[in-house]
Order: sequence, then structure tokens, then C-alpha cells
Amino acid sequence: VEECLLESKDPDHCPEPFPTFDTCSDSTPTCKLAVIGAGTGGLYTAMRLVESGKYAANDICIFEATDRAGGRVYSLRGFGPDHDITVDAGAYRTWPQYTPTLHALVTEKLGFDVECYDDGDPCEVYNIVGDSGQKIGFASFVEKMMQTLIDEGACFYSRHELISIEAESAESTKNLLFANGVKATAEQMILNVPQRPLLKIMRKSNLPLAESEYSTIIDSLHSVQTEIATKLYLYYDHAWWLDLGLTSGDFSMPGDARNMMLQGRYHDGHVKCNDDGCHGFLLADYVHDFSGDQSQFFRRYQRDVPEPVTIISNTDTEGAYFLQHAHSRLETYHRYDAQNVSYTGFEAENLFRNADPPSFAVLATWNIGAFGAGGAWHHWTDTGNVEQAMMPMNHVGIHVINEAYSKLQGWAEGSLMLADEVLAMYFDCQRPWGFPAPDYVQFVRQTQGAACVEEEDTSSGGGDTGGGEGDGTVDLCFTKEALVRMADGSMVHIDQIKEGDIVSTGFSGHTGRVTEVLVHEVPFSGETDVVSVTTEYGDLVGTPSHPIHIGGQWMEMREAVEAGMFEALGVTAKLAKQEVEAFYNLEIDGEIAGESSHSYVVNGIVASGLGDNPVLNTMFPRQNEWKSKA
Repeated sequence: VEECLLESKDPDHCPEPFPTFDTCSDSTPTCKLAVIGAGTGGLYTAMRLVESGKYAANDICIFEATDRAGGRVYSLRGFGPDHDITVDAGAYRTWPQYTPTLHALVTEKLGFDVECYDDGDPCEVYNIVGDSGQKIGFASFVEKMMQTLIDEGACFYSRHELISIEAESAESTKNLLFANGVKATAEQMILNVPQRPLLKIMRKSNLPLAESEYSTIIDSLHSVQTEIATKLYLYYDHAWWLDLGLTSGDFSMPGDARNMMLQGRYHDGHVKCNDDGCHGFLLADYVHDFSGDQSQFFRRYQRDVPEPVTIISNTDTEGAYFLQHAHSRLETYHRYDAQNVSYTGFEAENLFRNADPPSFAVLATWNIGAFGAGGAWHHWTDTGNVEQAMMPMNHVGIHVINEAYSKLQGWAEGSLMLADEVLAMYFDCQRPWGFPAPDYVQFVRQTQGAACVEEEDTSSGGGDTGGGEGDGTVDLCFTKEALVRMADGSMVHIDQIKEGDIVSTGFSGHTGRVTEVLVHEVPFSGETDVVSVTTEYGDLVGTPSHPIHIGGQWMEMREAVEAGMFEALGVTAKLAKQEVEAFYNLEIDGEIAGESSHSYVVNGIVASGLGDNPVLNTMFPRQNEWKSKA
């Protein structure tokens, strides 16, 4: 906030200060339990221990390197003419199907109201709202846990970055040293810090561990890597996209180091309407990868500040240039590139002729330089170390609780799941929830510098797992004659589809972007098992295990034939054998898991577009093999 006020000539472009909490000032705190990091997992663990009577709140010290609560749950508030518009620059939603603990904590335990994040029917994803039904910032739930603990008597120490831990034995008191010179002691510790800050602490610490044990622990802590993410919110005094009827959905347009890419969502930004019209934020970009390639355009605009957020204002020349450029990119997309929309190009031209550029932007960059974070979220690089990394030092009274080393990385749910495990195993504090703990399949996301790009792939697609090896069967996709319905309604052979093409998903007029084209050569000669479906576009030939959406549900093509689903629709379909050289499949919207149906229409039939993406197939198990894993 201070940096923004120094740089921007318009204070309305700056957020209000973060919520403050009463702090303690003891220069040598003595704690029975020290919580390092005021994020979701640390505060949740402390709150559970107090509620269960395992610790009195006044025996708990909470040390935070910054002066706010939340960690990578990062809400900015106070924007707009009434100072009531928020931006969630970090985590932003609950998703009960995949984050049941988080959703129950927010709604049942902490008592927050929620609203639908998008126009989904039924609603599946939620934001936190206040009494008026307006967004109040996703960090509200973390801040409430902090306030609850302080009200109970816990001591909060802000601006206390932990440097090192020393202990003579597993049972002995831990001596803590902080960057501001404060020294503290603790009997037990909760380390609610991500990978990079944790490794920084470990390098300076002296712990009661044998050299071989220490090496094993360090190796396990290096078994994840951070993903870099960038979010760009543009503030418009007039929310022009609503005039075009764009209230929900995604949009994207490629870019490079000179031209800003677009990968945004109409429904994400906080918008308010009154008698004078609507104003608020448009999420123009939400991009993430391991190398930061997709964030390269934004690097030169990010300020050298300790916080991950930069406010870009039109009150200076550089800021005005950036905002005009972003606006021009949006105009280009909506006038020329947008597909399957209800407005005409002429209407878009007239609208943009009178639309002013955004007055300021909120740029959030979660990279390795983000203080106390070191990135946006984490992924495993070695699944053989999962159990060791999740509980590396618990036997010496040091408990690591963070999304980084959890069974659901990238979500606060992972930190909560790990907290519940640690609480049950080491503090005899059983899960308080009335539903079973989720159990997700762990996998290696990426282990090389560049993103994986394959033109040919002997694994499967559409949720398949590959197969064949000369036995006359393969678990793959469709033949090259299959016709894919594009966003404009035209039909294109699947072997002519390219990455970046926009296709129909087959659901409520929605479209999706092709994020990978998979080509699989059949690894043997002779006939292979297929399903042949007679359609008005010609015969569709595909592998029996490829999932399709039929009769209101996902099922493999073989199952659909055997269950008479095609017959019920008056369509002829049969199991057959046929010589095939290659099969083709598409991954749809692979970069925005859950924000799409991940499907495409082939010969008039809705087919699964999960590709061979393990994240998508784990989240949405459609093929029988993935269902059995789930």
C-alpha cells in the first residue's frame, strides 16, 4: 500500500491497508507451541489444538515474516468509488468436490456465506461474500482464524522471519532465531512455510539429526518444484464486457514478449453496478508454468517490492502505455478473434470506439522472488519421497504443514489435509469432519526445464492409458476421418486440428481451446478393436475405451454400445475390427482444470478431451481405469 501511494498520483488506485492484529513485543518469547507462518495450515492447526484443549491459546506464539495473515491467500480491498471492491491476487475459491475440508471450514466452522464463482448450474465453485452478497476477499477466512486465536490469548509477532532452529535432542527445547534479532524458545513447532523459505531455514539450522538422516530429509524436501503464476486485473470505470453480454466464461489470445497474451475470465473480477452503470475488474490474464515463459511480457512492469503485487496506474507515462496496450489487445480479440459470441463485429467496433482504457491494473506475480512464498504453488518431482517429505521432522517435534508437501498441491485443501493427518498422529486430535478425508493420486508433473511437447505419443489420450504391444488392441482415440466441430460451426478433420484452435465443447454453446493434439501410431500391424458409429457426417471410428457423453453421463464407447445407448437414440453402433495406422485425440483447456467441460464434438458426438493429462484425469475420472484409481 505504501509503495502504491508513493508511485501513483491517484490514491483511489491503491488498496486499503491490510487488516491489523494486536501483536506481542516480548524480545525473548517462551512458547509451548510456535507456529511459523500465519497461513491457512498453521492457523488451522493452532485453532484445532486450542479447541481440543491440547494447548491453551496463551501458550501459542504465531510468528509471521510479513505484517498480514494469509500467505498466498492474498486479498486486496477498498477499490472503486465506494471503496468496496476486492481483488484476490492469490487463492480465490472453494470447490467442494475437490476441496471439501476448505469449504466446510469456511462455511460450517467459520460461518461465512458464499456465492457461485461463475454461472455454473448447478453451482460447483464458490467465493466468500459478506452480508450484502458482495465479495469480501478470500483471505477473510484466514484473517478470522487469526483473530479467533488472538481473542483466545495467542501471541502474534509480525515481521518475524525465522532464520534458524537449534535443538540438542528430539525432546529438548527448540531455540529460534529471527531476522530482527529476536530469540525465542518452543517445545513444539508448526512450520507453515513453502519449500524455498523452508530450505532457507534448514540451511542455517542445527537439528538433532544424524548426517544420513539429515541428507534423506533434504533430498525429500527437494522433491517438489514451484510453479510460477501471474494474474492481471484491469480496473474499468465502465465494465464494457457486460454490454456485450459476456458475464461468464474464458477468453484467450496468444502473445509474446512485446504483445500481451490474453488468458482471462469474464466471471472472476469483482464488478459492482449502480444507477450510473457497472464498474470493476476484468481478469485479463491468469497464466502459470514452471519456467515463467508465459509471464515474460509482465516481468519488466513488476516493481522491486517485497510484496508480489504491483499497481500499474495511468497517472504516469509507462503505466498509461501499459494500460492502453492491454486495452488494445482486448479490442483486437473481441472484434476479430472471439468465437461463438452473441454480438456482431460491428457492435464490438462501436463499443470500443467509445470505451476508455482501464484506469489502473493489479499485477500479481508469484515467482521465486515472492517473499515468503518462492512461487505460486508446488508439484512433485519424485513421488518416491512423498511420505518422507510430508512428515520429515515430526519425530523431533517439528511439523511441516503446507500445500507444498501435501496430497493436493496447489490448493489450501492440501495444507488442511496434512494438518488433519499430523493432528491425529502426533497430537491425538481426530478429524472433526463428517466426511472421509480425500485421497488423491500423486504424480510427477514435470522434471525438465521446458514444457513437454510431443507430436507422437505412445501413451493414451482422452483418459486412456495406452496398450497394445502387439496383442491387437489399443486404448487410444479416433481415426483421422473424424470430424471435429469448430467454434464457428464448421467441421474439420481431426488430423488437421492444431494447438490453439477453438472448438465446440458440446455443452450449452460453450467453446474450448485445444491445448494439445495427440497422435498415436498403432504399434503393430493387422486389425485392432474399434467401435464404429454411423452418423450423418459419416462413420466415426474410435477405440472402445474412449469416453463419450451420452444419455447424460460419461461412459466408454464400448459400454455405450453394450448398454444400447446408441440404439436408444436411433443410431447404429457396433464393436468391430479394423486396420488403423494412427489414432488422434485432443486435450481441451488443459491449462484451466475445472473451468471447462474438457470435451469436444466429433461427428456430432461429445467426446472426452482430457488427453493424457494426469491432473485432468485424476480430477475427472471418465475412463474405467481412472475411475478405479479414484
